[in-house]
Parts: sequence; C-alpha cells; structure tokens
Amino acid sequence: MFHSPHGSDYQVWLMNEYGVKASWSIFTTIPQKMDSEYLGLMSLLSILKNGEMLILLHQRKLVIYNPADRNFRAVFAGDVHSSQVALYMESLASPTMKSSMVR
Repeated sequence: MFHSPHGSDYQVWLMNEYGVKASWSIFTTIPQKMDSEYLGLMSLLSILKNGEMLILLHQRKLVIYNPADRNFRAVFAGDVHSSQVALYMESLASPTMKSSMVR
C-alpha cells in the first residue's frame, strides 16, 4: 500500500501476516522529488520477488523502482494509461467456476 502523509515522502507499507492488522510495517520510502522532478501521482502495481516495485507513474509511465539504490528505470517508454494496466496472478481456481461449486 502507498501512503503519502501531507507533504512527505511516499511510504510503502506491507502486511507481513495476512489479516493481522498489527503486522503492517513500512517497507520503504520514496522521495516525492527525485532529480528535481516532482513525482506526483503514483500507483503501486506490484512488489517483485527481488524487492523492486512496479509503479505506474503520472498515470502514464510504467517504471520499476529499486529501493536499494533509490532509482527508477523505465519499463515502457510510450504513454500508458491506467485503463491499459492489468495485474496478473497465477491461480489454480477457475475464473468461470461458480462460487456454489467451491466448498
């Protein structure tokens, strides 16, 4: 989850134990301004296995943020709109199976 206290850096929070409210902790912070550029609106899409984060920046750029070296790198250089971004998660559950069949 992203949280940006008024006028502060962006905080990335993780729930370490699913469903346990007390397990929330700050994973990393991202400065609001990098290389004299105000980052503006960001949407956290995923935290990758290596700890990097996939972020939709300004609702048009797809970037990866590396918290270790505090740098962004572009994933897609063209204009991306938030309606064109979708997350994918592997699952053994069928998306077409009716809930009454699952027990």
